[in-house]
Amino acid sequence: MCPHHPLPQVGAQHPAGCAAAGGAPARTGRSDGPRRRRLRPLGPPRVRRGPRLVRGLGIPGLHRPGRHLLGGQRVSTERHAVAQLASHGRGWKLQGPSRAHPVTLPRYARFKYGDSTHVDRFAQALVGISLPALQGTQGPLYVTSSGYGFTPPAAAALLEPAVAALRRAGLDARPFHTHRDSVTPADYATLGPDERSLALCADQLHPALPPDALRGATVLGLDDVVVTGVHERALELALRRDGAARVLHAYLVDASEAACSPQVESWLNGPAGTDPAALLAAAHSGSFTPNSRFLKAVLRLPAAQRARVLASLPPGLVAWMLEGAQRDRMDLVPDLADGMDALLASAPTTATA
Repeated sequence: MCPHHPLPQVGAQHPAGCAAAGGAPARTGRSDGPRRRRLRPLGPPRVRRGPRLVRGLGIPGLHRPGRHLLGGQRVSTERHAVAQLASHGRGWKLQGPSRAHPVTLPRYARFKYGDSTHVDRFAQALVGISLPALQGTQGPLYVTSSGYGFTPPAAAALLEPAVAALRRAGLDARPFHTHRDSVTPADYATLGPDERSLALCADQLHPALPPDALRGATVLGLDDVVVTGVHERALELALRRDGAARVLHAYLVDASEAACSPQVESWLNGPAGTDPAALLAAAHSGSFTPNSRFLKAVLRLPAAQRARVLASLPPGLVAWMLEGAQRDRMDLVPDLADGMDALLASAPTTATA
């Protein structure tokens, strides 16, 4: 074999003196004998290490509490939670409960679909974990929940009782709505970190306040759960963009340990969303507060089940659902399109009932 052409080549031009060209063998600087393979010293095999998944801290794009760069500014994100979701064997468990920690899995799941039985206790618990960090706050304390358009999420029900509790504690608490002008293309609880980042950003969130109202202010954001922190980051960016000097986040459940499996949020929400009987029981209870998760759960039911539920709901509730679905453009969400058609079809019957 030619040292200048290690692999046979058709029509290759060999330099003068090359044995393949008929001349004397060229000096290659290596021995004609067998080459000795260089052995690596024994030791543990090399391992290509991927991103750390412990507590979700190594996943790119996740938002975590502590000091970091946000929007080009060095800020400190403050996070407080009533309950922690912790790994337990091959699954997860919610730590607690106690008198100061009223959040249990059944209560939380019912709350997500409109049961307001424990809303006052939940709100008081959120205030309780936030007050130590709010001592010494100068001026008004602005309070908001997660962003939404027309149909509120479950977390919006926490705003009014939390503000009342903050005022009883001596703070000048002022609630406001953070408007969201985008549509989530699927059930947010089932999305991974990248999909959540694509579905939500700070440009879609707008505090419904006069210009400069947040300039130099402290803001407390209330929500039911944090997993990846995508919404937390978007909200904090939007608030600081409008001038907030300090932002605190308070949650019923901190599930950030499960950030590598964010679909655990769907498990936390429980099976009520696919159970027509549970949805009807919630809607007919005396403590029902309609929200977007309830509305979308009804729209996602199989056709026959959805028809039975819509026929059994109070006419006023169906009218609210139709208005909310239209104003929030739920017709743009693929898995809600059939439900939107059914809701539109049921509206005339409901209106004349």
